[in-house]
Amino acid sequence: MSFKAQLIIIVFALLVLIFVFELLKRKKMSEATTLWWLVIVISIIILTVHQPLLIEINKLFGTNYPISALMLLGLSFVLLMLIYFSMKITVLSNQLKDTAQYVSIFKNEVDKITNKGNQK
Repeated sequence: MSFKAQLIIIVFALLVLIFVFELLKRKKMSEATTLWWLVIVISIIILTVHQPLLIEINKLFGTNYPISALMLLGLSFVLLMLIYFSMKITVLSNQLKDTAQYVSIFKNEVDKITNKGNQK
């Protein structure tokens, strides 16, 4: 991989890292998610800088160019993030449904009590 390509990848990765930390600072992203992104960005930087490791991964995947292996790894990380967020959304959706049901039952009971008090 050319020096120019390495430089562009590293600069982009650092910009992503700065953006992620800014989101964490503004409380728009959780610490756990920031940790995921930190691992991804550091892995990309290490693979970009350490060419022999990237070439070995390139051989393992059978891709023609090291940048293709790097892109494949990046897409794999993003896929893992999507699966992680899908799991989180499912859990939160179930919790929201349960909470809405409890509130509805509670409101129904309060309405029954209020109506009994008004009838007397």
